[in-house]
Amino acid sequence: MASQDDLHLHGIPITDASSIATTRPSSRLDVVAEEFPLPPPLFGVGVEDADVILRGKDDVDLYAHAIMLKRASPVFASSLSELVPEVPVLNIDADGRTIDTLLQYIYPDCRPEVGQDFDAFLGVLQLAVVYQVGHVMQLLRKMLVQPDLLHAYPIRIYAAATRWRFNEEADIAAEATGKLDLAQVGEKEVGNISATDLVKLMARHRRRKGDILEALKGWKGALCKTCQGAPGDSWSMRYYVRASDEIKKRPGTDVIFSEEFINQEMGKSNCPECDNYFALSGRMKDLKQAATQSMRRHSPSYSRKSVQSTASAYSPPLVVPSTPQMENIFSEGDCILRSIDSQDIRVYRRILIEASHFWKHLFSLPQSQPDVDPRDPESAVPIVDCTERGRTLKLLLQLIYPVPKPQFRTFAQIEPVLEAAHKFEMDAALQHLAGILREPHFIQLDPVRVYALACRYDLPDLARLASSFTLRSDLEQTAEESVFGLSAAAFLRLLQFRDTRASQITSILTERAPPSPCEQCKIAWASNWLRLALEEIRRRPVSDVIFSLSFVTKSFDVEQVRRSFDRIGYHQCNNIFNIADHDWLQELKKKIDQLPESLDP
Repeated sequence: MASQDDLHLHGIPITDASSIATTRPSSRLDVVAEEFPLPPPLFGVGVEDADVILRGKDDVDLYAHAIMLKRASPVFASSLSELVPEVPVLNIDADGRTIDTLLQYIYPDCRPEVGQDFDAFLGVLQLAVVYQVGHVMQLLRKMLVQPDLLHAYPIRIYAAATRWRFNEEADIAAEATGKLDLAQVGEKEVGNISATDLVKLMARHRRRKGDILEALKGWKGALCKTCQGAPGDSWSMRYYVRASDEIKKRPGTDVIFSEEFINQEMGKSNCPECDNYFALSGRMKDLKQAATQSMRRHSPSYSRKSVQSTASAYSPPLVVPSTPQMENIFSEGDCILRSIDSQDIRVYRRILIEASHFWKHLFSLPQSQPDVDPRDPESAVPIVDCTERGRTLKLLLQLIYPVPKPQFRTFAQIEPVLEAAHKFEMDAALQHLAGILREPHFIQLDPVRVYALACRYDLPDLARLASSFTLRSDLEQTAEESVFGLSAAAFLRLLQFRDTRASQITSILTERAPPSPCEQCKIAWASNWLRLALEEIRRRPVSDVIFSLSFVTKSFDVEQVRRSFDRIGYHQCNNIFNIADHDWLQELKKKIDQLPESLDP
């Protein structure tokens, strides 16, 4: 455990004797009302059995339980071990709102919302890093690189991630800055970035620009000589010019690969050799592959040396120690949970009460006194027999304890914990597990199984999301274990939902005749595409696949096209990107995407 001297070296404020309250102070409702008009802080007043006070730099007091703070943070544990008053006070170098939000993340049954205030979000993350609250850091690091935040604040996220040596998040943020022209970024945005890391980012941008421009030259080199000499005569050459101009300013590929950018100037003149679907498909695939390889090649490395050399006095600890080892979490407590395989797991009743309606009710009932053996102090600790295995209970308890959360990789690991969380009415644990089931390696791998679990454990939002993913799987191939616990009526509703949507899409696809085949080569690519699309929709009634460029190219018999062109020569053919084809496909996709894509459980 860190000493006070160690903590002062990192700039962490530690309460000294002069700042310790010997009695519980007034609740300062006037300050609370002024700082938090509506709603008041969750931990401002009325916290049952609170035994510690956290005082913000704005003199707002927040009330908490010492056992929660000690379990959450080695820094809090060290601070509280030094204090002797009945209700100690810890002075925290943060405002009351930030402290209150951190407490909400620490406690198991709170679901804080930072909202749209990115500064408030960074304030909570800063506090979690300074006080080494491992499980909150784990959660907020994941939130830091969510798409909406990356889109709005790429440079600021890069600054925060490099400052705290979150290397993975810094790499993701660095890639997101590709949409920016660094020469136009303001001082406020780069204010917290070290010069070393800014130079690294600028070098990354230069290398990325060079690599993508080189890939675009490969695109140009694959065009016919006529197109290379006349930039305005083909869509492919116009795309090369526009994409090169864009990359010279911003080395991100999101813009040049976006549907809006690709669809520009579709209706102008086209080259039958360079602008047909099957030729474009291959070149676009090569270009995206080259851009992806460049991104991986230029992933930056953020060394400890570079961060230490630029850290300010306000910087958090440079080395964030891990929380106590998982095997020591359940070595102490005022209650024992005995598993069905005879493992005794020591827990604190206060943590169970905060996390579970079941345990809160149970511990409110009159308790019989255990037979105490004076020679064995352990005999005074109450024991609760459980029907779960020890491993399941430990994983569940890690979800409600203020410690880093366990990782789940398979359904076999997560299902017994989900069952136990539902049984013990642990809402926060259930929502955390629902979030894990939303991850691709669960919901994309077996959406029917996720749907079954969501229905069984009353998780309606997850059930709706999973139902939309079932549209992308072949329900006729559903495995027995995927529908375990799901009623036949519920699975039948899934099948009916798929069939209804397939019928609706079929009607949309066939309500209007496709563009006419080319009068010269007689190749009817649109009719071929429609036939293949109707077959695909019967199994998977979604628009993602049938409108992709790779699927469209299936409509072409490449050898037939080449033989036709050899026979009659190159000509202005319908088998190219032209405005009629584009408008027809876009109109169909827009109508399909307006259909309901989820099923209410």
